[in-house]
Amino acid sequence: MDRFHNRLHWTALVCAAAVAIFYTSLYVNTASTAFNTTVNWPSPLHIAQAGRIATTTPSSVVLNQASPHFGDSVNYTAVYPKVATQKVGRQQMFNPDIQTDCYQVGTHVYSQVTVFTSSTQNGDGSITGASGFITLGGAKNELNWASGGASCVATLYYFSAASDGSKSLVYNFLASANFLVSD
Repeated sequence: MDRFHNRLHWTALVCAAAVAIFYTSLYVNTASTAFNTTVNWPSPLHIAQAGRIATTTPSSVVLNQASPHFGDSVNYTAVYPKVATQKVGRQQMFNPDIQTDCYQVGTHVYSQVTVFTSSTQNGDGSITGASGFITLGGAKNELNWASGGASCVATLYYFSAASDGSKSLVYNFLASANFLVSD
């Protein structure tokens, strides 16, 4: 991975973690099951700039597998605004993305980004998409999740162009879902 993409990945990681931690604590529009908490937000909340994009359906992200275990392959279904699918510059090939971060006793042990492999447009203009599969933990993990259970958060986001005319990308949080992984 070149320096630009590495820096972009870590910037997204830091923003996603900060947003997920802060907004998850608010418990706005939450629906929960024993192992999965979905947090829905009006779409989208701009982190680096003010403004909202109108849509009649709030964004959401849901884990498709119940009670996942370490080493399982999982994917997500999400609803997001059409604007989140726009390509921004040469460097941003896929929009939106879902980043999964997992923690064991407060230590960040896993981070993986996945893109959408299929999608359909809804009647209100929003889009429902299915993400590609990721493996929870294992050899491809950049961090150190070798075994055991973890507390995870999936964050749905996209990048847009900065409104100030610079070539900067703006990280836009859409929704997050918390879930537990068993060992």
